Amino acid sequence: MKEGWHKDDYLILFDEAEIEAKEKEYRIGQLLPGHRLLGLIGWDDFLLLEVAKGSIFRVPTVPAKMEERQELNVQFNPL
Repeated sequence: MKEGWHKDDYLILFDEAEIEAKEKEYRIGQLLPGHRLLGLIGWDDFLLLEVAKGSIFRVPTVPAKMEERQELNVQFNPL
């Protein structure tokens, strides 16, 4: 896991070994199908990768709904 500040947001980025366990814990596959969990933003938002398109999204943890996604304009490949 890596964590630290990026602009005004505190990020927690999970490493490969943590991602699968965290996805099960947070039920990402059921709540947000087609996405991979990358980490957390600001303690209360998920950082997600939309697998099919490679887009990065910020999604509130509550409610974790597709319609609450906000696309982030970031240029990195975390996986």
